[in-house]
Amino acid sequence: MNQKSQLFQMNLSFLAVIFFLFNTLIMNEQKDIGIQLYSLRNQLDQNADRALKLIDHWGLKYIEGG
Repeated sequence: MNQKSQLFQMNLSFLAVIFFLFNTLIMNEQKDIGIQLYSLRNQLDQNADRALKLIDHWGLKYIEGG
């Protein structure tokens, strides 16, 4: 498989995952979604209050510390 074909496969796989998540989480039923604080480690180091407000703005109610 050449490089363009592999990239195309990866893009299709990515779109399929996004569609699945959208369909499952938004269209079918609302799930409780959270975030790992490690995902925002750089933002937390720079400005913790702003990072926590961002999490709230996203509507996330559950966080996992590390």
